[in-house]
Amino acid sequence: MADTPRERGQLPKAYLRIDPNIDFTHPAPGDMVALICAANRQPKRGLFKSPEIARRVLGRGLFERSMKRGDLVQNGAGVYVDGWQEWQEHDWTVGERMRRLRSRHRHPDTEET
Repeated sequence: MADTPRERGQLPKAYLRIDPNIDFTHPAPGDMVALICAANRQPKRGLFKSPEIARRVLGRGLFERSMKRGDLVQNGAGVYVDGWQEWQEHDWTVGERMRRLRSRHRHPDTEET
């Protein structure tokens, strides 16, 4: 991930991007919003350092549902919110962000950048 850790005392971003159709595109939109908010408060936004930390922060139920749905994925750095880079990071235009999201759906094994 290209995200850099927040400096000590730095606040999370003042806003978070979500799909405006999340209530139609996600089976549990409330779970996803709670997951995004919790992930935003991590030292490396979007990444929990370990499954144990994610489970403690999210609670067992939300953690297990998120892992089962693929909203959370394990990678070499910890447990990552799938799609975080495309939605939250960089100042991509809407068109560029959507192109990247569509590309990920067609090629799910692509590394996060």
